[in-house]
Amino acid sequence: SALTGVNKTMDLTPAELQAIGASIRKLATEIPLGTTEIAGLVEQAGALGIAKKDVVEFARVAATIGVTTNVSADQAATSLGVMSNLLKLTGKDYERFASTLVDLGNKGASTEAQILTIAERAAGAGATIGLAAADILAFSSAVANIGIEPEAGGSSLQRFFVDTLKIVAEGKEDLKVFAATAGMSGKALREAFATDPTGVLKSFIVGLAKLDQVKRVSILEK
Repeated sequence: SALTGVNKTMDLTPAELQAIGASIRKLATEIPLGTTEIAGLVEQAGALGIAKKDVVEFARVAATIGVTTNVSADQAATSLGVMSNLLKLTGKDYERFASTLVDLGNKGASTEAQILTIAERAAGAGATIGLAAADILAFSSAVANIGIEPEAGGSSLQRFFVDTLKIVAEGKEDLKVFAATAGMSGKALREAFATDPTGVLKSFIVGLAKLDQVKRVSILEK
């Protein structure tokens, strides 16, 4: 019955459906979730557009997040699916994503659920400027760690990414201010942003942190 739902979201041959069913039964012996729950995650993966070859691995990672963090397996699958489509994640990328999320949750002052909520909101803008999934999760963790409410934090982080792209692309007076704060020339910053946007964002934040509060406000207003 559960596999019927799986088949509805993907165009599977009988052999492919049988192979997925065998993989689901095997997963149920390794992860403390039942076959029906795991099949539901595979069905969700198919509905989210995950490639047939990746749906079982996707479900395994979502299930693992669900049993090791404060994020439910269903929510993990939804967030992972959204970010997967935006960031073009496949195969082993899912395991790296989960490992990064759990590591940040363990080491920071925020929960995995908070990080994931922020990351999901900021992922589109992050993908636009060329950030990897781990970068987006790390920035999201940093925002969550200082106690910003997840929805507001996600929107603010998204705005930071998009506004930086505009500043770099337009190359006007704003770029000079941004680059000087980051300790670079405008030309050097534009070149660096094309290959290492994370490094540029970090340099700006570090430069801003060295200033007193009045100068920080002045820079941000400019």
